Amino acid sequence: MKRSNFAVALCSSLATLLCVLPVRSQEAQPHNEQQRAQIQQLLEQMKPGAQHEILAGLVGDYQTEMVYKTGRAKGIVNPGKSSCEMLIGGRFLRVHSVGEVLGQSAESIAFLGFDRAGERFFRWSINNKGTHFTQEFGNFDSESNQLQFEVESTDPISNAPIRTRTIYQLGSERGLRYDIYQQYPGSEMIHLLSVAWKPVEANTAEAK
Repeated sequence: MKRSNFAVALCSSLATLLCVLPVRSQEAQPHNEQQRAQIQQLLEQMKPGAQHEILAGLVGDYQTEMVYKTGRAKGIVNPGKSSCEMLIGGRFLRVHSVGEVLGQSAESIAFLGFDRAGERFFRWSINNKGTHFTQEFGNFDSESNQLQFEVESTDPISNAPIRTRTIYQLGSERGLRYDIYQQYPGSEMIHLLSVAWKPVEANTAEAK
């Protein structure tokens, strides 16, 4: 049985167990050791872990500087701001970003989390440039202190497959940075976008 199907089956079993026990508390028989271990494993996976503490380290308000790359050109700089908060008992990081790109409003919401059953990070995002959503999966590289996500999708215009890589560089006292790279078939991966995040507190003096 696949791990995801196993987790679903355990959830179903646990839900049934919780419904039946109050009614048949006098009749219920103790589970065998294997069942107890499975239920305990499921309950443990429902809790946030060390990986969620990594995400919690990003909580705060930021001034952002977004740079779109255009070939070898320096790129177009666009200011903005982002707000990060942990939701649902420290399980998910919500990132709300607003700004302007080429004189037009730009707004996005992303959710970052770690699936303890699947043992992988994920990033789910939407923005005001379309009605679709993007879902990426990845990992945390402790040596480089990076959250690394990757996804394969289809270009809505050319219908060609696109490989997109998103990297969050963590651990800087000045904030953090994330970069987006894209690759089309037969071409090299290009650096499409870079966003520098600076904590609002670090810019208080500048604002005055």
